[in-house]
Formats: sequence, structure tokens, C-alpha cells
Amino acid sequence: LAVSNDFFAKHASTLLPHLVTASKEDNNDNKSDRQLGTLLEATVFRVSQEVEGQEEAIDDLATWLVEQALIAQSYEDMKGQLIDMGGTVQTVRTTGRFEVEASLNGIRRTARSTESEEEAEQLAATRVLALY
Repeated sequence: LAVSNDFFAKHASTLLPHLVTASKEDNNDNKSDRQLGTLLEATVFRVSQEVEGQEEAIDDLATWLVEQALIAQSYEDMKGQLIDMGGTVQTVRTTGRFEVEASLNGIRRTARSTESEEEAEQLAATRVLALY
């Protein structure tokens, strides 16, 4: 899912906002999902080949795409899955928000939410599982 053109196209406005805006403004060039996905693939490939020192940025993008795919696939209990695998989830409530740290086998990720503790816990757990 995280590498499909349809999935890339759904996130194109976040990842390549200038391209999507230009496509919408030019009525003759309305990009299909397949074209947007292919453009994202080509952009990442070109950056990886031509821009030194971008490995961390590409890794961050890949991690984010996997996170989004995990979230999109289902609304399963990621916190429960993480705990079943031996991980931990710790929540600290600060003024107006919840801060959560999830970990599994040395992988640690955090999340914050002003909405709910559950939202922050699920997001932190998803971030850890995306890297596991």
C-alpha cells in the first residue's frame, strides 16, 4: 500500500503541494493518480541520486509513508499490538495536551495530541511499529 501510485496520489498535496496546485490551475494538465504517483517516485529517485546527504530525509519520508499506510489500512489497536509484542506506552499529561512515548526493542517514538490520550497513544505506537 505505501508504495502504490493511488496511495502516493492521496498524499501528493502534502508531499508535492506546488505540483498539485499547478496541475489544478492548468485545466489542460489535470494529473491522474498514476501520474502523480509516478512523479513522486521520480522525485525521490532523483533526490537520492543527485543530492548528497539526503539519505535521512528519504528515510524520514519512507517512515512517514509507512505510518500513513498503517493508519489507512485499518484502525486496529496499534497500542495493544505494540504491548502484545513486549513494547511499552507511557503517557504524560501536560497543560492542554497528552505527550506519549512508545517503545519496542530500543525503538522509541513520541506523539502529542490536544484531542485525546488514546489518539496520541495510537499514533506513537504506529510510529514505532512502522520502524519495526
